[in-house]
Formats: sequence, structure tokens, C-alpha cells
Amino acid sequence: MSPRDASPPVLRAEGLVKAFGGIRAVDGVDLSLDAGTISALIGPNGAGKTTCFHLLAGQLRPDAGRLWLDGRDISRLEPHRRAALGLARTFQIAGVFPSLSLADNLALAAEAPRRPRPGLRRRAAPDAATLLARVGLDLDPGRPAAGLSYGQVKRLELAMALAGRPRLLLMDEPTAGLDGPERDRLLGLVAGQVAEQGLTVLFTEHDVAAVFAHAGRVLAMADGRLIADGPPAAVAADPAVQRLYLGRPSTGSATGFAPSGQDV
Repeated sequence: MSPRDASPPVLRAEGLVKAFGGIRAVDGVDLSLDAGTISALIGPNGAGKTTCFHLLAGQLRPDAGRLWLDGRDISRLEPHRRAALGLARTFQIAGVFPSLSLADNLALAAEAPRRPRPGLRRRAAPDAATLLARVGLDLDPGRPAAGLSYGQVKRLELAMALAGRPRLLLMDEPTAGLDGPERDRLLGLVAGQVAEQGLTVLFTEHDVAAVFAHAGRVLAMADGRLIADGPPAAVAADPAVQRLYLGRPSTGSATGFAPSGQDV
């Protein structure tokens, strides 16, 4: 699809390359993400997932290739300018302000993409209670973030990402440190936002069972390249993916792909 088409994908990447020394951490990656979809990016350590996320969000600039967000070329835009256009990112380590109230955390997150300038009216503070309810936090918005459980902190971080009203949310290992039930709850909340708000999500995840349960599409990376892209069952049955993760040909069974919790 051309970036000039009337209804482009929310995100499109073409020929992304990033090298460090003589090693290509990302080597010619093409991908596109349609509106209202949830996709998972998987791969072993060193596959290039984090570098790819850095390129998409703007923490790194590609050595080659281009990126479009809603049909607009963002290849050379800084992270804050991408955020202002609707691209949000969460990191593996939760970034909240413990000494501030939940409402203040959300208000700061809503302001962050805009970088207020003199003479520019501040964006209205989000409805904190509504945002908290969307992520399953039935808490007083005026209470400090300190004292929240780790699972609650991760849900607050999700609410903070949603406060900026993003079109696209990149989530780097959003369930890191969570047990099975909390992992499923968080990813279920994310999937709910995709269905209810039309949000587009790309996340990385080390637990294959969680990927299969919540992603509608899986992109598998190895050695900086995408080696498979499609529905979870199809990717699980892909011979290249089977060889990479199990060292043997495909069994043809998604459930035989990898045990729950295996690092991918």
C-alpha cells in the first residue's frame, strides 16, 4: 500500500536497517499495522526486537529505510514529535512517579506528548477516575502511587499511556515481572482497549502462551530479520520458527511450539 493511499495502515515500515559496528541488529524489516489490531513481536534474545522498537518509537534513527504513521513520513522525527502524532510507548521497567497522586501521574502523561509552549493552552486534564476504571483500578485518584502493588503499577502505566489518546501503542515486555494471572489480566485489558477504542498495539512478550491468548497476529524475528508473520497458529507451525526455537521441524501443532514461559 502506498503511503499516499486514503486509508493507510496506522504504521508502515519499509526496509528498516540499523547496524552497530559490523552487526546489523535490524536488517531490512518491512511491516505494517492496521487500525484496531493487537500484534506481538517475538524472538530470542539478540533477535533485534528492542532495536526495532527503538526505531519505531524514535529512540534510534534508521541507517536505511522509512516509517509512516497514518501515511505521514516520520522517519526522521524525534520521539516527542511522534508522540504528538499519536505514537505512545511503554517500557519494560514501569515509569510512574510514586510521590504523586494517581491523577497527577495521569495528567502529566496526558501533557507529555504536547510539550507546552508559551501562549499554548494546556490540554484539559483527563478524567482520572474513568481512565483508572478502564484499566481495572478502583482506587481514589487522589491517593499517591506509592504503595501500589507491582501489578497495579503496570496497570497505572497503561492508563498513563492511554491518557495521551494514542493511535498506536508500543509495549516493550509489558508483563515483565508479573505472575500468570496478572499477566493475563493486563494483556486482557490491552485487548479490551483495542476492541473498544480502536487502539492499535504492538507488544513484545516472552511467554508464548500469553502471545497465543491475546495477539491476533505474531511477527517473529531472528538475526535482525522478520522470519514469519501471520496468525499465531500459522507462525507456530512455520518450519523456520520451529527450527529456531525447538531445533526440529514443525509438528504442525501450535500447542507444541514452546512451553509456557519459554524465552522467545
